[in-house]
Amino acid sequence: MLDIVHNEIDIAIVDAAVETHMLDLLIYHTDAKMEGLPGKGHTYMVAGRTCLAGDVFGTYKFPEKLDVGSLVSFSERGRLHHG
Repeated sequence: MLDIVHNEIDIAIVDAAVETHMLDLLIYHTDAKMEGLPGKGHTYMVAGRTCLAGDVFGTYKFPEKLDVGSLVSFSERGRLHHG
């Protein structure tokens, strides 16, 4: 996690970009799949670090608050995992 900002929702900025790493999310307007997350918790929009308006991986609920340095990584299947 590079940064966390707030604009109507908490936005977690990751060191990745939708256009570079998961272009299909941008084209099809879908969220990256995340496994192992509860249906409740702290809500964050996970966004890439570019200036592209559509650089958003999705909105998710994490069991704990995220901080700068928290790890949200991509799996080989193009899914995000929180660790």
